[in-house]
Amino acid sequence: SGIVLLHILNDQVIAKHMDVLVRVNYIVAIEDNIPQTEEDTVIDCSDTIISPGFIDTHRHLWQTQPKGRHGDDLLSDYLTRGYLAGSFYEASDVQLGELSDALESIDAGTTTIVDQMHIAYSPTYINAALEGLMASGVRVIFCPTPTRRVKQWQPDILMEEEQVPAWFLDTLQDIIRRQKFYNRRISLGLGFDSFELPQGEAEKIFLQMANENLYPAFDAVSSLSKYMLMGPDILLSHCHEMTSEEKSSILATGAHISSTPSTELQMGLGEPICFADGMAKVYSLGVDCHAATSSSLVAEARLALQFARGQRNQSAIDTKSTLSIKDKTIDAFNLITIKGAQAIGLRDKVGSIAVGTYADLVFWDKISLGMLAAAEHDPVAAIMHHSSSRDVESVMVNGTFRKHDGILLPVDLAGKPRNGKALREKYLKVGQELKSLLRTKNRPCKKS
Repeated sequence: SGIVLLHILNDQVIAKHMDVLVRVNYIVAIEDNIPQTEEDTVIDCSDTIISPGFIDTHRHLWQTQPKGRHGDDLLSDYLTRGYLAGSFYEASDVQLGELSDALESIDAGTTTIVDQMHIAYSPTYINAALEGLMASGVRVIFCPTPTRRVKQWQPDILMEEEQVPAWFLDTLQDIIRRQKFYNRRISLGLGFDSFELPQGEAEKIFLQMANENLYPAFDAVSSLSKYMLMGPDILLSHCHEMTSEEKSSILATGAHISSTPSTELQMGLGEPICFADGMAKVYSLGVDCHAATSSSLVAEARLALQFARGQRNQSAIDTKSTLSIKDKTIDAFNLITIKGAQAIGLRDKVGSIAVGTYADLVFWDKISLGMLAAAEHDPVAAIMHHSSSRDVESVMVNGTFRKHDGILLPVDLAGKPRNGKALREKYLKVGQELKSLLRTKNRPCKKS
């Protein structure tokens, strides 16, 4: 008997008091007063809003340990203190970083993440990341990215020359063979930043992975267009200052874009354009670097919406035109639900509450101090403008509760159940080690 948020025609949302029946991984019924059987577990949702789980289309989950170090960083600062700092990581650090942020994301209502893992230093690192993700319970499109390693820090930073090691594609092929064991929660994709490679080499890598029906995560519109690789299986990142030709290519081929408002505004990537006229239909949202911001997709959507409104309002003020609200709250909600699902090619499986979709659900306390009154008037507005992560009572991923009654449930890491306190203690230890290493830069980088 909760308030269920249901997508209808034209991606509008209606709120209805309904029962939702879940069997194993899927939603099998949404009706009034569904008959109960003795085997059913009944969750009382009388004071609850039930929304689709949120979809993050651009994230680097491994970057938990550098959190707090990028509050005043531009992109150039982040590249050294964040991205290249991965050279200090052991494989176990990657596992912990991935697990920790996956849990932080679930805690805030995110159930699906496109993880561009640009710390793919060896097969061991990639497999460690997978272990962390499997333990977390989150749904993920896991996109290992060929990553150049730091060969020398002092007196000058030198990078290893080999950009795409021979073992990289072999490792992805091995993961493909193991995918059947991941309970449909983990899909494999390909992250790629190396468009300075010769055209033939880049094409070979992409096409080999595309033949395996992966979900690639790429950037560089002009290169993809030149290589004739643009299509609906392409998910681009950021895409600021695009030419009209690049915009046309994206729209014509069915590619999609992930915007990350917090990092784009802070780090000098450009203004978020996820509400831009003519391009809004291809956009989705991501947190990007949770080392610099929170893992809340609601916070990202809220920021993007108010930034877009501010731009339009200022333009109207400057031209002495009539003010109006063009960018709606429902548009922001859709960026992290149904449009996120469309961007990753899973619109019929995630991003909405419907019969036949995966049971990825978020349960909101509609009588909390933040949601009170707002939830009765407009449940979508209550979530998008008034909620915080503390209002997320429970989160279900793939039919299994990962957060319940306000508490993240224990995870099974390497066969050992871990609760939140144990993970936090381990994380703090690793974080202090990383802080010391970043200060000295004397630790030799591990060879693959």
